Order: sequence, then C-alpha cells, then structure tokens
Amino acid sequence: MIIDDLSAVPELFCEGVRGIILLHRNKDGEKGNAQRKAIKKISRNKQEWIEIIQEFKNLQQHSYSGHRIYSSVNSRNMEKAIHEFKRRQIDFDYGTEEERHWFYMDLQNRFFIG
Repeated sequence: MIIDDLSAVPELFCEGVRGIILLHRNKDGEKGNAQRKAIKKISRNKQEWIEIIQEFKNLQQHSYSGHRIYSSVNSRNMEKAIHEFKRRQIDFDYGTEEERHWFYMDLQNRFFIG
C-alpha cells in the first residue's frame, strides 16, 4: 500500500533508528543479491524518515520504477547493533585476508545485516 500522507504515519513506525531500502526484488526481475544493490539510508527520527521516504518515492517515479520501499518495522537497538558489528568485525579480522577485505569494503551494508 502506498502512503500519500506521511504525516499520518503513527510515530511507532517511523521514530528511532530505522533502515530504509529502495529495492528491486529478485522475483521482480533483479539478478544477483538484490539487497546488496539496493539504495539504503538510515533515519534517526520521524522527520528524517519522512524525508527519506519522500526521496525514495521521487526516485521510484523518475528512474527506479519497479523498485519497492521497505522500512524496518521496529526501531533498531543501537547498543545491540554496535555490539553485533564489533562481534562480526572480530570474526572477520581472524578470517582470511579476502574475508577481512570484503568486510571492510562492504561497511555500508553492515547496519542492514542481522
């Protein structure tokens, strides 16, 4: 469902830290890992959430038709997210050189995993 009046969205669904993704799904024709190719942003409050959703809606209309907008249902617990990032960082630091490089070259996606 497309929401036209973003100010009517309850605070529960847009407050706090949230990941927002503009994604073309594999079952809609995307090849490879669709989430890795998605446009991703992080909002910290309702105003940022509204601005990002409006930006993504504009992108959908002009150059990303077929893409869908997804927002995390629950606000991200930043303490848990930081802890999980550090745990994975240590795991990759003791992995192969290729794994370690992949982890650090893909930092943008770390918030959206796990």
